[in-house]
Amino acid sequence: MSDTVDVLLYGLVVKTPAEAESTFDYVTWVGAVQNTPGIINHTKSEDMQIGLFPNLQLDGLLEKQRLKNFASLLSEGKTVFEVVENIQIQRWEKVVWNCAWNSLTTLTMLDTQSWLKSSADAMPMTRRLMAEVIDVAQKCDVPIDYELIDRLVNKILAMPGIGSSMQTDCKNGRPLELDVILGTPVRKGRELGVSIPTLETIYILLLGVNKRLEAGNGVKA
Repeated sequence: MSDTVDVLLYGLVVKTPAEAESTFDYVTWVGAVQNTPGIINHTKSEDMQIGLFPNLQLDGLLEKQRLKNFASLLSEGKTVFEVVENIQIQRWEKVVWNCAWNSLTTLTMLDTQSWLKSSADAMPMTRRLMAEVIDVAQKCDVPIDYELIDRLVNKILAMPGIGSSMQTDCKNGRPLELDVILGTPVRKGRELGVSIPTLETIYILLLGVNKRLEAGNGVKA
């Protein structure tokens, strides 16, 4: 029986480890573009954080040893990564990033720079959206601060205008990865009574867009 489960997922999901399993959480940052079907060009942008999704049924020292053993395999394969103490911080930081740029580039069909320069209201709205996702994370007892907004905005301003995977799916008429990117933060926000008017509005609009895309792909409601 396997004693370790490794899951690389896009977005935020809730996992419940099985009795004897250790689950490793990953946050990956990879720059890539597919201009030709079947050909993916990777940029030099690559980073990954890894940590434990704690299984309270297991001894903590055993889980840390399993993580150490797995990390040694990544090192042997020359993978760029960092082991972090509380991976939930990095998970939610990427959720904040994805909720903002995936949704806004898809709804506007603009790249990030064009969106932020589109009006005097674009930047404040983007920051409001990020703040609401942080509100949800904090309510989930994840210790991230609002200074993250400045870090993520500065990061995107230092980059050329980029699209997003969700925008690419939309342009190609494919259903959106909506549930894993925005669905969980919205559900957790509603469940915990967090005020998320901007996040909810964005999510509801994208549900409509996704409905159209699913209909075009023959997906039944």
